[in-house]
Amino acid sequence: MLMNRLILLFLALCLSLVMTAQDIKEEFENVLIEKSAGIETISCRFTQVRTMSVLAHDVRKEGHFTCVRPGNILLAFEDGDYIKLTDTHFKMRNAGAVTDMKISTNHMLKELKRILSACMTGDVRMLSSGFEIDVEDAGSFYEVSLLPLRNRGAAQMKSVILHFEKQDMSLDLLLFEEASGDSITYEFTEKKFNVSVDEELFR
Repeated sequence: MLMNRLILLFLALCLSLVMTAQDIKEEFENVLIEKSAGIETISCRFTQVRTMSVLAHDVRKEGHFTCVRPGNILLAFEDGDYIKLTDTHFKMRNAGAVTDMKISTNHMLKELKRILSACMTGDVRMLSSGFEIDVEDAGSFYEVSLLPLRNRGAAQMKSVILHFEKQDMSLDLLLFEEASGDSITYEFTEKKFNVSVDEELFR
């Protein structure tokens, strides 16, 4: 009899934890949609930190981030390099060399574009598509963990971690973790919303 009670208590505890996690996820989704509805542009500072096993130290670069809804994204580094994403193309300048390609030809680029666009527009379906999603309430922010489903062919990507500031549901941190152990982190600060953006940046 005691054993049966313990089993029932354990099952009730597990169910309570599942329901709590589901409640947090639904709360996050609803607030994200609500807060992002009126945002058309984002302008802010960013810091990129790249960690690679072949390097003794992390590589840190800073710059300015611009995003125009639904999916024009520009990361302009202070040294003149940049990463530009539009509806169809990816363009990058790195140490003077310029690369220009269609986003559809590179899986990692498609994922980066899709995740950033989803964060901007509040499209939770787009954000979680192809991923197992977990949401935790971390006090002043939500921590969202995305684990790629194996059938998406994203074996090189281990996980994606995102931090959303609760006050305005803007993205504070974006962390890509590769299966190799390498990672790249973006931290976003000094955010301004719905500011005027020069359209020539994305031509």
